Parts: sequence; C-alpha cells; structure tokens
Amino acid sequence: MLAKKLWDTLSVIDVSDHTEKKGQFTYLSWSWAHSIMMSNFPNSSHTFEETTYPDGTMMVTCYVTVTEGEESLTRHMFLPVLDFRNKPISNPSSMHINTARQRCYVKALSMLGLGLYIYSGEDLPAVMSETIDKDVIDEINRLIEETGSNVDKFCKAFNVNHVDELTKAQAKKAIGLLGRKK
Repeated sequence: MLAKKLWDTLSVIDVSDHTEKKGQFTYLSWSWAHSIMMSNFPNSSHTFEETTYPDGTMMVTCYVTVTEGEESLTRHMFLPVLDFRNKPISNPSSMHINTARQRCYVKALSMLGLGLYIYSGEDLPAVMSETIDKDVIDEINRLIEETGSNVDKFCKAFNVNHVDELTKAQAKKAIGLLGRKK
C-alpha cells in the first residue's frame, strides 16, 4: 500500500540538520524537503490553490500527489499568508504568497510523514529519540555549571523540561555548544 510505504519511508528521516528557527517557530528548508521527496518518490507532484477572504487576507492550500505504478495518493495542507510575526497579511505581495506556498508545501509533505514531528514540537522522529545515558546527563550538567549557563534557558532552547529528556542528537549538540562556550 502506497500510503504505508510513504509513511514508513518519510516519517523516520531526521530533518533536524535542515531546519531553521525563527522566533519560536522551526522551519524546514523547502528545497531540502523537495530533494528528499524526489529522491524517494520521483513520481510526485504538487499544486496550489489560493483563497482570498473579504478582509484581503489569503489562505494557500497545497496538494501533494505521489504516484507509484497504478497507485496514487494525494495529501493536502493549508496555511494563511503571514508576516514575519506570523500574523495574517491583508493584500499580501507576491513574495509573501511565494513564502506561504513554500511553507505550505513542506507542511503538506509532513502529512506524508516528512518532518511531521516539527509540528508537534519534537526535535527528532520517534525512532531516533532514544534516551541518553546517565554519564552524558552528568557531563551536560557539569558543563552547564562550569559555563555558568542557566539550566532553565538551556532546557527551553532544546524544548525540554529537564536535561534528562534530551535525545542523543540533542545531547551531542548540547555538549558541542557548551564545550565551545567553556
């Protein structure tokens, strides 16, 4: 079944090295997401629709269709055209619409599994989010103390409540960052 194949292939891909944080939001690079999609499912395509509302704001909808042999699957997602503060824009420019389209495309790909965990506030796919060893937790706590870092701010930066909730990938990144700070 194509839906299962898509999900099983895309939902386990770690996209964390291809994201960018803007304010409190994490964005996945549309070009990288498209490249991954085409590498795995070259018979995929996408289309857009826009809806303009009476107040001049717009909603973009993206449809992603994957075809493999006789099977075809379409998923869609929608996104308002937003400004840099993530507020709807009245009478958006072509650049605003373009940006919304690319973000909506990535969001539609998440419905097939690619990077869905970003929208759940997670940092890694479930398959990759194994717990870290006590020795690693102790090392991170030691580095936090040695660098005079604020543990609450540190945890907030990694979207966790406690150091022991870090994934292995987050712990590796944290040790590197704290090591450079030291």
